[in-house]
Amino acid sequence: MCESSRKGKLVVVPEMLSYATTNMMGQVLLSRCVFVTKGLESNEFKDMVVELMTITRYFNIGDFIPSIAWMDLQGIERGMKKLHKSLDVLITKMIKEHMASTHECKGKLDFLDVVMTANPEISDSEKLTITNIKALLLFKPERFLSEKYAKIDPRGNDFELIPFGAGRRICDGSRVGIVFGEYILGTLVHSFDWKLPNGVDGLNMDEAFSLTLRMSVPLSALVHPRLAPNAYVSSAF
Repeated sequence: MCESSRKGKLVVVPEMLSYATTNMMGQVLLSRCVFVTKGLESNEFKDMVVELMTITRYFNIGDFIPSIAWMDLQGIERGMKKLHKSLDVLITKMIKEHMASTHECKGKLDFLDVVMTANPEISDSEKLTITNIKALLLFKPERFLSEKYAKIDPRGNDFELIPFGAGRRICDGSRVGIVFGEYILGTLVHSFDWKLPNGVDGLNMDEAFSLTLRMSVPLSALVHPRLAPNAYVSSAF
């Protein structure tokens, strides 16, 4: 974003958020950025996530007429299997790269290091397989609270809204999900001045039907840094 602001380029906000949140999770899970630069690999991952959300919202006639579900008339099951293979290749690549560099962790264990110690393919202790590890890495709920639900506790105590589940099925990542959302929003507001592109008078707030409420036309904006240049450089990345 800082580089785009210097060049006066538009920032496509959903693309930027996908890139940033994926790298934040990469630091927690793998002790590294998933994508070093925005490019082909990061765009492919974003496209996979968008495709997943798109496919899962389809009206599947096989769910309502089970006798014809085996035909997969709409190609939904076929598309999901194809997408699963692509995601599996990416996650497997990340795990193998991490396994190859485990000796460089210098005593600082990340999430993947912890779950790998329980993997019988890596140690003799217990139970987790590579498939289990992938499931733990992929479980990342993203939830946002509107003003209507601002006073409701999303951690399962108020049953008007339970985005993270409740009771024994509550999401272990609920707290970190909320913290990430607040951290990113605060950073963007504090670090940059925002304005619409030249010639644009208002936002197109039309909605696209999906698993999440998103804009049909992705938000683009011009940003200008508010802080000193060295504030935008982090040694963690």
